Amino acid sequence: MQNRLPYLFAVTLALLLTSVPNANAQFGPYIEKGFGFGAGFSSSENTTQLGASAGYVFVPAFEIGVGVSRSSSDETDVTTTSVGPFVAVYPVRQSNDFPLSVYLGGSYSFVSFAGDAIDQLEDQGVDLSGNVIGVQVGVYRSFDASDTFKIIPYAGVGYSRQNTEASGFGESESNSEETTYFTVSGSLLFETSETTHFALTPSASFGDEDSSFGISASLALPQ
Repeated sequence: MQNRLPYLFAVTLALLLTSVPNANAQFGPYIEKGFGFGAGFSSSENTTQLGASAGYVFVPAFEIGVGVSRSSSDETDVTTTSVGPFVAVYPVRQSNDFPLSVYLGGSYSFVSFAGDAIDQLEDQGVDLSGNVIGVQVGVYRSFDASDTFKIIPYAGVGYSRQNTEASGFGESESNSEETTYFTVSGSLLFETSETTHFALTPSASFGDEDSSFGISASLALPQ
């Protein structure tokens, strides 16, 4: 029973640090084909997250990319690093016949942990690992404020499942937590040239037990 205490501590702590939605958005709302790069920041009551992502929009309906984020707790020195791919599908694009674009997205991230508390667990022979699976669905609309400036409001719902496992001494302990959240954002898109678009996006996410607020910047290179 005594050996199980580090597992329970590690699992509980890890779930607290992986509960914030990723700080970055996809690039399909800004271009219909081409590359995109972005970085963002988000904060909740006890957790801060920094993230970056890169993606490629193959056709107006499909995008794939990779994201990395680092989360830290205000209450401990433990940090988590998440790395993994994402995919986005745009089954409906805004047109003269339909006023909205529809977004469907999914992501998978491997999670690693660092900090004094994690080092102490590892010194005891405990190995900690985790992953996060997420899906989102939403709608957005692009409004032309000028020839080179657009406003793109977005609203959507998301679901994430955080899984954490601690193992050692021939035993293992695992846990998972599910989160459903609602996200709203508003992108300010500056079409600085035919080959370069810049977007600034403040956002807010409201989850089952927590809320987070963030801002991200994206550079899109249409082709």
